[in-house]
Amino acid sequence: MLRQRPELLLLDEPTNHLAAPLVDELTAFVRGTGAAVVVATHDRQLLADLADWPVLRL
Repeated sequence: MLRQRPELLLLDEPTNHLAAPLVDELTAFVRGTGAAVVVATHDRQLLADLADWPVLRL
C-alpha cells in the first residue's frame, strides 16, 4: 500500500510489537512522506520523535 504513495495515512498504535530498528524505519518513513499523517500512539519515543509536528488533542 505504501508504494502507491497514499495521500493520507491513519496509524493507530503503529509501533506495537515492532523491534526497535523497525520503529526507527517507520519513524523515518513517516517523517519523509508527503502524505498527511494521523498518528494515535502511547509510544513516548515516537511522540518525542514527532514532537515538532502539529498536535490535535481531544
